[in-house]
Amino acid sequence: MTLGLVAGLFAGSACTGGIGVGANGGGANRGGADATGGGESGSVGQGGNGPISQLDCPKTNAVPPAPLRRLSRVEYWATLKDLFPGISLGTVAFLKDAADRGFENRAKLLNPSPLLIEQLNDGAAAVAAKAMANPASLLPCTPTAATEADCASKFIDAFGEKAFRRPLSVDEKSSYLGLFNTARAGGTLFNAAAQLTVQAFLQAPQFLYRIELGTAEAGSPDRLRLTQFEVATRMSYLLWGSAPDATLMEKARQKQLETSADRESEVRRMLGDPRATGMFVEFHRQWLDFDQLDNEPKDPKTYPAFTPELKTAMRAESDRFVANVMGKGDGTLRSLLTSPTTEVDATLAELYGVSPPASGWKEVSLDPMERAGILTRANFLASHGHMVSGSPPLRAVYTFKRLLCHTIGSPPGNVDLTQPVAKVGTISTNRQLFEQRLAPAACSACHTVFDPLGYAFENYDGIGRYRTTDNGLPVDATGQLEVGDINWQISNGVDLSTKLAESPEVQACVASQWFEYAQGREKSDADECSIQTLANSFVAKRGDMRELLVALVKDPDFTFRPIINP
Repeated sequence: MTLGLVAGLFAGSACTGGIGVGANGGGANRGGADATGGGESGSVGQGGNGPISQLDCPKTNAVPPAPLRRLSRVEYWATLKDLFPGISLGTVAFLKDAADRGFENRAKLLNPSPLLIEQLNDGAAAVAAKAMANPASLLPCTPTAATEADCASKFIDAFGEKAFRRPLSVDEKSSYLGLFNTARAGGTLFNAAAQLTVQAFLQAPQFLYRIELGTAEAGSPDRLRLTQFEVATRMSYLLWGSAPDATLMEKARQKQLETSADRESEVRRMLGDPRATGMFVEFHRQWLDFDQLDNEPKDPKTYPAFTPELKTAMRAESDRFVANVMGKGDGTLRSLLTSPTTEVDATLAELYGVSPPASGWKEVSLDPMERAGILTRANFLASHGHMVSGSPPLRAVYTFKRLLCHTIGSPPGNVDLTQPVAKVGTISTNRQLFEQRLAPAACSACHTVFDPLGYAFENYDGIGRYRTTDNGLPVDATGQLEVGDINWQISNGVDLSTKLAESPEVQACVASQWFEYAQGREKSDADECSIQTLANSFVAKRGDMRELLVALVKDPDFTFRPIINP
């Protein structure tokens, strides 16, 4: 298991199996732009129209492609943390994974570079050294001259199963034992040989990749049933973003993940683990682009309150809010979009106009007439704005894409994307300036479709402070959204958040986002029936995201992959 072998696998592992379609609730033929936001300039594509029952979904054995997936950076470190509990692993420089519509776990983007391979090598060496600094935490036995061979064998079996998320094959056991024995024969001490072996495990393709081989099944010529350990790995990385624990591995060993009922029971156990809350936070970080705040500087003269401390608090609030909704709360889309309850520190309390905590963070209830859920919180509002004002188009496009799953084509190349400013001697609201900018037909054809979503947030300035006037003029946050089956009269951001929470279109979009996150690829037309079923289940469970994951794992297709013929 040399670094050369790892690099060799990396070089030929860009398997995705995905079909490029829009990130929406409908198929490729429903959008007016491609998955990356390209397509005809200025075009707007419709996503799915919520739970739909008219699709003809015959019972077939067709299973869409399953890509070979490298552990993402987040999954890699979560796996190491679980693999070496109680050991401070520190940090190792590691390239940030590219994202496609927010998600960083797309198999097609997880292609290794020479620099990443070098970083993985350095990381494996550093982690192995830290782990073996306390050998009792890693070795299942204390070696003596008489028991050394048996101890080495037990160590390789135990650690290998954890690292590869399944028992080692005979050949793998022989290979790693040979590596250990070669090191010992060269004069290396037992613990040092174990450290080298750990380092090799952490660079192996079987550790860095989620390899699914499957087994043939009678009557299913086009698909393979995943092994029980492969099913366990799919479950753990979906629900925890990390490797299976001992309980899940034992379930796999006893073949107790074969039926939908078996998997449902285990999913419910896993959802009660704190790691599930961490996974929910991670999913929402990617889906809702919580990190965009780093890319939106603010003018210090206009916003002297926008200090590094406030910016850090804005970002932290997003994670805390999701953790509370998904970990302590009811786990519903409605709460995510409409709950006025949040946590604040002293800097954020001032922005929201509530009493600050004596120290640290405290839970507060914000004014429900001003704040409702994640879209009326400072992070989203500040992240989608310019240096001196909020941006209705940026806020609208975000909502249109991420929560309604519609596609928007690229604007014409000569479009002015700078922040509009009032003419000398005139006073205008931010909305009026954007309406003037976007009035020409080349702009209005698309912007009139989605901009009402952005105007709904005009009660919030460029850093998310609530306001009723803008430049001394009354704020107008009203609008009418007409797209697909939607025809909404919107009065403000709170009203919009409530409408989004109740919308079947949004619920179908969320189901589609979870499906793509679970699969690590874009959805294809072949996935339509699975997504339809998932969306209908989500609506039936009143938007409970935990129940959505239960339904996803219970689906029989969760345990299969297609046969890919050369």
